[in-house]
Amino acid sequence: MTTLVNIRIDENDKKEFTKLCNTLGLSVTTAINMFVKQSIREQRIPVDLVVRFPNSETMVVIENSRKGIGLSKAYDTVEDLMEALDAED
Repeated sequence: MTTLVNIRIDENDKKEFTKLCNTLGLSVTTAINMFVKQSIREQRIPVDLVVRFPNSETMVVIENSRKGIGLSKAYDTVEDLMEALDAED
């Protein structure tokens, strides 16, 4: 026996998901049923929810770019950037 489930999602997300399912040769119903079956089988929501924090080196670059320091600063032209890169050697 089957039952009907109604969900609300963003209209654009539905269009994109439908397009993806079609590309994979699946209907939206089949894809959602696959998600449900996998969730039940694994006893979890099969989606990785991860917050990735930048490492310390990346944080230095981020801070430098905010301050406009070194090569992290914005350049008006490619030539200005190339000149700065050459000066770093």
